[in-house]
Amino acid sequence: SAATYLYASVDELERARKMGKHALQLAERLGAEAAQCRALAALALVDEQAKDYRVAEGWRKRQLDVCSRAGDRIFSANAALGLGKAAAGQGRHAQALARAEQALAGFRESGFEAGGHSARLAIADNLIALRRQPERARALLQEAAAFYRRENAAQGQAEAEFALARLAEQH
Repeated sequence: SAATYLYASVDELERARKMGKHALQLAERLGAEAAQCRALAALALVDEQAKDYRVAEGWRKRQLDVCSRAGDRIFSANAALGLGKAAAGQGRHAQALARAEQALAGFRESGFEAGGHSARLAIADNLIALRRQPERARALLQEAAAFYRRENAAQGQAEAEFALARLAEQH
């Protein structure tokens, strides 16, 4: 799975997909649910990056099932967040919002702060798309931007600030 993430990070998506499928097949042969969980997450990430949300959604459904069985709460929350991203990518923002809320709850239960802020960004993005609860969206985005600023996470900070600008254009 690590190789899959590395290849995906440099946009070598076909190579990343090939490595991810190989890792998944090996984990399945060994019956290693934790490894399957991570391999499915990596494969979904590749298809999300390729903006093939229908395929990514299939991987994320499998990830949620396998990670839940493996007892991995963080990767289960990650699967819920990915399902939300896939739904949003297909224009199903109400469903995406519900999945992002589910992910936030899972990350909170796990104590995974960075994941929680990713979920907050997704919740806010979907609230903006649905034109609902602008004050809540603003608060979530401001909280996420502050976290990313403290962590020197430029990408996350930029995403939060871009979403804040989109929100300001609506109102």
